[in-house]
Amino acid sequence: MILLLGAMTLVGPDRPGALLGTASAETYSAWLAKTAIETEDMANGAGSEVCASAAAKSLGWRATEDPYLAPIVARYGTASIIEKVRVTGCGRDHVQTLVVYRSEGSRFAVVRLAQGESIAPIRPTWDATDVVAEQAWSVADRYGCSTEDSLRMGETHLLSPVRDGEWTELWPLTVCGAPQAFAVTFKMKSPDNVEFRVERRQ
Repeated sequence: MILLLGAMTLVGPDRPGALLGTASAETYSAWLAKTAIETEDMANGAGSEVCASAAAKSLGWRATEDPYLAPIVARYGTASIIEKVRVTGCGRDHVQTLVVYRSEGSRFAVVRLAQGESIAPIRPTWDATDVVAEQAWSVADRYGCSTEDSLRMGETHLLSPVRDGEWTELWPLTVCGAPQAFAVTFKMKSPDNVEFRVERRQ
């Protein structure tokens, strides 16, 4: 993995104190920028050369009480938030979604979610990703390749707003360079019970 460094002007002092712990806003900002750029590199294959102009810009954050993180939050008395960070430079322009929490002391940790507009919680995102990838690979033989590295998830988009706990997202991806797309509909019955269904669109 290539560590891409660049502009790191991200956040002010408005993140929850329970998240920052003893860390300053500046320390958190630098960590968040570095993490977002690393995530961009993993998701979109930046290549072998360091991109000196890669930059990260915060698009805002919101608090989350994701059930997956509840034991950690309770144990360390921390907070968890969802950061949306746009990474640009060297031909890139993507929004990374990061769930950030403090595991112990002032050490920050992150769970990486779907790029773009997705608002799905952690566990349903992981489960839906597995299903989408499996369906994408089910027709991969037509493209003449079979390596997992040839599957790239794109930026998600909201197809419908949340109504009665249900919403639909478009999840585009490429397999061996060929585009595919899936509509993923989530239904939140409770914070720890989120169902989903997947429909091929392309």
